[in-house]
Amino acid sequence: MKSWFVSSLLLLCAGLAQAASPREGFVCLKEGDLTCARRVVDELTSEGDRSPEAELLAGRVLFHEGDAAGAAAKLGALAPRASQLKLDQLAGTPPRDPYVGAEPPADIAAGVAGERRFYAATAEVHAGLIVSRVGDVEVRHHPGVERVLVEEAVEALNLARARIAPRLGGDVPGLVRLEIYPDGQSFITASGLPEDAVRTTGVVAISKWNRLLVTSPRVRGGGYDWKDTVVHEWIHGVVSYHSKDNAPVWLQEGIAKSMDMLWREDNFVLEVRSQSLLAGAIQSGEWVTFDQMHPSMALLPTADMAGLAYAQVATMMEHLQLSTDRQALVRVLKRVRGDEDARQAVAEVANGGDFAAFEASWRAYLNTLDLVGVKVAATPTTLDGEESDFAGDPVLARRQDLANLTRLGELMAERGHYDAALVYYERAVPQDEPPGPLLTLRRAEALAQKGQTDLAISLLRDNLVYYPGAAKNQRLLGELLLAQDEDAGALRAFRAAADVNPFDPALHEQLVALYRAQGRAELAARHERALVILRYQDAPAGAGTTR
Repeated sequence: MKSWFVSSLLLLCAGLAQAASPREGFVCLKEGDLTCARRVVDELTSEGDRSPEAELLAGRVLFHEGDAAGAAAKLGALAPRASQLKLDQLAGTPPRDPYVGAEPPADIAAGVAGERRFYAATAEVHAGLIVSRVGDVEVRHHPGVERVLVEEAVEALNLARARIAPRLGGDVPGLVRLEIYPDGQSFITASGLPEDAVRTTGVVAISKWNRLLVTSPRVRGGGYDWKDTVVHEWIHGVVSYHSKDNAPVWLQEGIAKSMDMLWREDNFVLEVRSQSLLAGAIQSGEWVTFDQMHPSMALLPTADMAGLAYAQVATMMEHLQLSTDRQALVRVLKRVRGDEDARQAVAEVANGGDFAAFEASWRAYLNTLDLVGVKVAATPTTLDGEESDFAGDPVLARRQDLANLTRLGELMAERGHYDAALVYYERAVPQDEPPGPLLTLRRAEALAQKGQTDLAISLLRDNLVYYPGAAKNQRLLGELLLAQDEDAGALRAFRAAADVNPFDPALHEQLVALYRAQGRAELAARHERALVILRYQDAPAGAGTTR
């Protein structure tokens, strides 16, 4: 009898020891492990745990899984008991209005109310969207032309998972949830970012709550490098998972910015604008500090500071790998996961522990780079078609004198007076920096009208070095090359334009024809599917299931 009693007691104690607790789930969420958090919620539900902590955890997990409406309902039901929440069970993540920079609420019930309001606002935005599921990637998007983004977004993510994840310690288990917002305001609402931060630094995406929140390229006039951006935000999720979310913003952004092109490139590529900003900092000695980067690059006061900060930390991470090996970041993240200071972790992997020496070697590395030294301006942030004629041009938007001359040239061109137009356009070329893409486009158009095609092509190519994301310029370049039977160059230009602005049917028509001519039926079919979507026809079979 005694033996039976002791055995039963031991079994009971073992069961109690293994019982899930809400705190465990909050720790999982804090460390970026949604699979773990969902497991805890399911265990708590099966155990009948209806404590306020268990209900708050369940609501947060729903939100991380993309069910904002369900999360808001959970927290609404919790509201009468919110004051009973035990802070020591929440693993250092008390309820709060989850806007960047927001102060903690006065009491825990106010925090729950603020969190619920945020979930409800996100649910309102999500109500106008649908979800397409392709394999283990979910893409939330507008049911209209945004469907054209799904196929290539999934492709970019899958290539990133194959090529980049091994250099970070492996992929994150579970679904990848990508949300593409069709307008600037819906992104601002769902991201919690202040509108002035979005406009100042041009942030178009964030990785948060185990989801990737990205603005559609349709929001930004001529588009942007949205696929690199999707991969960039996915990398943040991987880094968060492998570091237990201990990586500070400078390390997070450095890793993401140094690798976000590797899904399509074999090696790190430093953008021309980043080169320009680094060259300026080397000359002036003015750098963005790690403290200034915290808590978010999006909160830096100017676009130039944000761009320089990204360039600094990206080259720092690339230098770390070049000076050691391509598994260096895996070792850094393991150390940070174990609560080691990030600078110390980098230094230990780099040289045995001297961060000052690592910084010095990084600066020496910068001096070996062949950086573009001329000033390359940032493209202004314009949202939802609000831009005036010149608001989206990095030069004309801030130089009214040059904008006025450009407008006079346009008036001459509209009347067919191309020689006169070119006179005004030449006078609008700045003396201290490359002309912006819009002026270059207008000059090339006038030259093409005069039959000076070679000069127009040369002008476009020269300017695309500085502003490669100018989709209209890439399109015109493609058209001019095609007219000269330079099909290979035309294909590259049309492809570059479509990568930035996939909503232009003319680009897809050209790509279909060129790929067919090369016998590349699969790629031709992809752009035919895009045309079907852009012409508001039914989605083609096999384009992904929608719910």
